[in-house]
Formats: sequence, C-alpha cells, structure tokens
Amino acid sequence: MLAIPKWRFFVIGFLEALGLVAGMSSGAVLPGPVIPILNQTYLVWQLTFSTLILRRRYSINQIVGCLLVAAGVVVAISSGSNAGQMLSKVDFFWPALMIVSCAFQAGASIIKEFVFLDSSTRLKQKSLDIFVVNSYGSGFQALFVLLFLPLLSNLKGIPFAQLPSYLKSGAGCFLNIGAVPISVYTLSLPLPYLPKGGTSLSPFFLLGCAILVCGLYLYNTTRPARNSSEDD
Repeated sequence: MLAIPKWRFFVIGFLEALGLVAGMSSGAVLPGPVIPILNQTYLVWQLTFSTLILRRRYSINQIVGCLLVAAGVVVAISSGSNAGQMLSKVDFFWPALMIVSCAFQAGASIIKEFVFLDSSTRLKQKSLDIFVVNSYGSGFQALFVLLFLPLLSNLKGIPFAQLPSYLKSGAGCFLNIGAVPISVYTLSLPLPYLPKGGTSLSPFFLLGCAILVCGLYLYNTTRPARNSSEDD
C-alpha cells in the first residue's frame, strides 16, 4: 500500500489546504447565515467532478435536485444585492471565493475516491487502507497550510511575528480555556450583545433556503443510476 503513487496525495493535500484557506478568508468577511448556504455548492461541484473524473452517471431526479440546490443558493444570495440586506456591503469576490473553496474540497474528495478505485487494480483487488490515504493527504494538507500562513497573515494585516500568539489563543478556544466565542446563536438572532440586533433574513433568502432544502431532499432520496459495467 505504501507503494501507491504519492503525487496524488500531494494534490489532495494541496486542494484541501486551498479550500481551507479560501474558506477561512471569505468566512471572516461574510455574514454568518450566508456561509452554510454557500457551502451547499459542494454538492454541485462533487456531482460535476465525479461525472468528469469518475465517469459516474446520475439519475434525472438527482440532477434536478442538484440544480435546485444551485437555484436555491442563487435566490438566497441574490437577496443581498439590495440596500440593507446581508450582502449589500460585501464585495462579490468574497461569496465567490467561498464557492471556489467548496470546489477545492470537492475536487480533493473525488481524487480520494479515484485513488481507492484505482488501488483495487494496483493491489490485485485488495482494498486500500483508509489510514494510508488520510495520513498522506492530511500530512500534505498540514504542510501547505503552514506554507500559506504568511499569506493569510498578510491579507488580514497581522504581522507574521504575532502569529504564535494568535495560534495560542486559538488553541485555548479549542480546548475551552478562557473566553469561548458563542458562534451559533449570534448569527441572526436579536441578542443583546449584538450591536445592531442581528442579521436581517429577507423573504428571498428564506425562499432560497427552502428551494435548496428541496433539492437536497430530492438528491438524497433518489438511488444513483447504475453504470453499464454494473449492469453486466
């Protein structure tokens, strides 16, 4: 198993690191309720890449469900173009970057699946241990994230010398040491510690969410189309 070509894990780690960096950069600018909506484009990218790379076929219902997810995202995000809405003061670059980050993550996932399928032939029908794939992939991802840290700090105006203190604070938050930020209920609810009473969710945003959920339901409740090789 250790003789599997390592360049694939190199690509997987690089794509995952790019997805993480792009997602963190855009997530720091975007309003909270928009982030999980944009992350649903992962399904669209995954279906597209699996069709192109793995030659996988999908049923009509799954394709329609995927299109509904995309339409729901568009409707929800377009509601922020008017003055006073969530995205009215956010450049288009940031939601686009979040969508691109999902593309990187989906691409890495599909390449992982390709590695498993290809290893079946290389290993004479023996299954590849997931520990091997995750170890190499995560190792390269950690390497690239460390290489991207100077770029991230520069984008956020943080001197590189102050990065250790930020990492220390982040570790304390992760281990529940000191003040832990409340992240879920501060997104849209009018809680007293929000300066402007939370984020306003427009009817179009809610409509987009409803369309998106319908698309996810249609996609996940439909059996995938069988490949011709399976029919044989």
